[in-house]
Amino acid sequence: MSSNHGVNQANSSNSNKRSYRNMNTEFSMPYHKGIPDFNNNNGSSATTNTIKINCIFNFNKRKDLIDKWNTEISQIIQTNPEEFSHAKALLLLVEHKSVVVIQDFIKGTTWNEDLHGEDLFDQIINAIYMMFLVLDFMTDKDQESQKLLEKARQNLAKAQLCDICLLDDFTCFYETNLYKLSSGEFHSWIDAYLMKIPIFGEKAKERWNREKNHLTMHSLGFATKIVKE
Repeated sequence: MSSNHGVNQANSSNSNKRSYRNMNTEFSMPYHKGIPDFNNNNGSSATTNTIKINCIFNFNKRKDLIDKWNTEISQIIQTNPEEFSHAKALLLLVEHKSVVVIQDFIKGTTWNEDLHGEDLFDQIINAIYMMFLVLDFMTDKDQESQKLLEKARQNLAKAQLCDICLLDDFTCFYETNLYKLSSGEFHSWIDAYLMKIPIFGEKAKERWNREKNHLTMHSLGFATKIVKE
C-alpha cells in the first residue's frame, strides 16, 4: 500500500489514493444471520451504526468499536448477499456506515472494484485493522480464538461438583465451556465430566461406555441423561 497524500497537491485526487488493487484476500469473514437493529451511532450501545474512532486512543476501546462494526456490516452482507455482491454497492455501504477518519480512509483509498463484495470487505477490514490498530486481522483473531479455547479448557479442568443437588448448575457451566472446543475434544471431556460427579458418576460412566455410539459419545446431553436416570 502506498500513499501520495501531501506529496503533490497539483496531482489529481486519483493519484493521491492508496492502492489495494493487487492485494490478496487471505481470510474469510465471520457471518451472522439477521440484520442488526441500528439504534445508536455513538459506539456505546450493542450496535455501532456508523463507526467513529477519531480521538479514541484507548486501543482496546478502538478495537471493540471496530469489531462491532465489522460484525454488523458482515450481518448486512450475509442477509443481503445479492445486493452487496458488487464492489460499488459494498463501498457505498461502508462509506455510509462510517464517519471522519475511517470514512476518509475508505474514500481516499483505491480498492479493487473487480472483487466480489464480500472479498472486498475482507480487504477493507484487514486494512482498517492494520491502519488503526497496527494488527493483522487474521493473526489477531487466531490469537483471540486460542485464548478462548484455552480458557474453556481451564474452566472444564477446574470445574468441581461437591453437591449432587447442584448437578444442573454444574452441567450448565460444563456445557457452556465444552462446546467452545472442537468436536474432537468432546469425548475426553465428557469422560472427565462423569468422573467429576460424586456418588453416581462412576456407575454412569460404566453405562455410558456400554451404550454410547459414534454419535452419542460426543453428546454431553446423552451423558447427563444417563446420570439423571
